[in-house]
Amino acid sequence: MKVIIRSDSSQHIGSGHIMRCLSLAEGLRNSNISVEFITRDHLGNFNELIINKGFMLYSLPSPDEYNTRSDLFSYESWLGVKQEVDAKETINILSKLTVDWLIIDHYALDQIWEERIKSYSNRVMVIDDLANRNHSCDLLLDTTEGRSQKDYFQKVHKHCGLLLGAKYSLLREQFVNYRSKALERRFLNQIVKNILVSFGGSDPSDATSFALRCIEKADIGATIDIILDERSPHTKKVLKQISSMKTLVRLNHRVENMAKYMTRADIAIGAGGITSWERCCLGLPTIVLVTEHNQTQVATNLHNIGAILSLGMFDNVKESDMVGAILNIVSNQQKRFNISENASKICDGNGVKRVVKAIINGT
Repeated sequence: MKVIIRSDSSQHIGSGHIMRCLSLAEGLRNSNISVEFITRDHLGNFNELIINKGFMLYSLPSPDEYNTRSDLFSYESWLGVKQEVDAKETINILSKLTVDWLIIDHYALDQIWEERIKSYSNRVMVIDDLANRNHSCDLLLDTTEGRSQKDYFQKVHKHCGLLLGAKYSLLREQFVNYRSKALERRFLNQIVKNILVSFGGSDPSDATSFALRCIEKADIGATIDIILDERSPHTKKVLKQISSMKTLVRLNHRVENMAKYMTRADIAIGAGGITSWERCCLGLPTIVLVTEHNQTQVATNLHNIGAILSLGMFDNVKESDMVGAILNIVSNQQKRFNISENASKICDGNGVKRVVKAIINGT
């Protein structure tokens, strides 16, 4: 069986889509299924990581080679070209291959793109978490907690299989391996000694700098681990900020074992994106700042069931509110316990196995 994955990463998109696709790709490979990637050559992409993981990669041209960027709207800007152009270029690759499953993980691609390429693959699977557009596919995965079939009513054809909910979250095996240790640690540590700050590899909103200012004002004396790619446009600013801080701050680039850092942390501060499920799996109490509108529903749902503490859209959060939230969660051991317990029930880390089984079974 051959599987092709079409997804992108960049300074603006971040690495989340590629990371979850890599988790699925490794699960498929462990089942003796051949997996290859098609990605566009965006600035700040993580294509090298895909290649280093041992996967064949077909690269689409950089968007800078086109003059249509001013014509792009909404998520099309993430793609860098019109989706009709992307479909044509993708077909140039698919037409030379025999493909059993084509898996698409991209907010800018929808039914228009899928209809053009579907004849070049036996089956098509879409990974989505927006439920805001129509799809032409055989299988759809949406890991949003609380997602139901009615959210995709008339957005997919009636024979499309639906894998819905956080139990299908595409987490790397490391999170399953660290889960027991992490959950045990949550209920042993009574004092917050380590804080993890992670807003994705690129952090285009520079929420990291904001979080550091607020932690310093809270003056809780904890060690801080920051996860931030060295190619982020704000890395130099963050380094300068760290140099003037009294507390111990460690800046970590291109972290392979995120589960290790999350297990060591007593609380986290981060965005409301795909990494939410990683934190849930390890029961990590988290203060969330929503940095992109597509994170809103996930953050709202998790906040409402007590699995995170969400402060809403980052642009609207005052430093005083953030400092107050930090002091609240640090001083309230029972609150941390409750968030950890609620979060750990959301996701057990075995989503990849469930999705791989569905792909193999063709359902």
